[in-house]
Amino acid sequence: MKNTQRPVSARSRTALSLAVLLPLCISAQSLFAAPPATTIVTTNQNVDLAGATTDGNGGGGYFVQSNSLTISNGKLINYAATGGNGSGGGAGLGGAVFVNSGATLTINNVSFIGNSVTGGAGGVGTEGGTLNGLFTGSTATAGTDGYTPVLNDFVDINGTTGTKGNNGGTGALQFGGAGGNGGAGSDGGNTSTSLDLGLASAILDLAGVILEMGSAFANPFTINVGVGLAISTTSAAINVANAALSLDNFNKALAEGQIGLGGTGGNGG
Repeated sequence: MKNTQRPVSARSRTALSLAVLLPLCISAQSLFAAPPATTIVTTNQNVDLAGATTDGNGGGGYFVQSNSLTISNGKLINYAATGGNGSGGGAGLGGAVFVNSGATLTINNVSFIGNSVTGGAGGVGTEGGTLNGLFTGSTATAGTDGYTPVLNDFVDINGTTGTKGNNGGTGALQFGGAGGNGGAGSDGGNTSTSLDLGLASAILDLAGVILEMGSAFANPFTINVGVGLAISTTSAAINVANAALSLDNFNKALAEGQIGLGGTGGNGG
């Protein structure tokens, strides 16, 4: 019996190899393709999948930031929402679709399969991770620093407290700005004008009473007035002693460092 099988030509073998390998190449290309970027929705949009299956390949889906999104007739599979890494990991929310507060989503005949969410890693850098790893823009302006109030030693011989720094700026697509630094405290007073004036006034009052008492005793007809002024002299002398003691206590506190330089302001957060 004769063998009627015809030998396969080189051209036929090449065509056969391509027919087998081409689908494998297409599958490999799909497997290693870069995941799609998240679609941020800020206007009213309608997406008709027309019965197709859309494979997110581990990439982001839809982020409905504002207004509305309508998705119809198909499947959304293998999408992943991953929070950004930072000092605190950002949240991963939504999977295939995240709907922001105030926005709306309408689903008509759509299946969701194999979609996932993962939070970002913490302990990375100094800024917190962002929601779904998005909006990693520039940092908003820092708050203005506090100021050092003027010291009025008639009111308080101690240093004044620096004011608080103001809040940092905010932005819809930015990191919040750092808070302003607190104002430095003012230096404590190194003299007390009120105590100096108090002592001087008490000394003048005592001197006046003494002079008036001397004049009264010099006149026989006003000796009784001089006796009364002697009592006033005692009172005036006590006032001088009290004023001198207050000033001496202040100077001791100054020498011992109880009243000194103001502290620097704290750093903003």
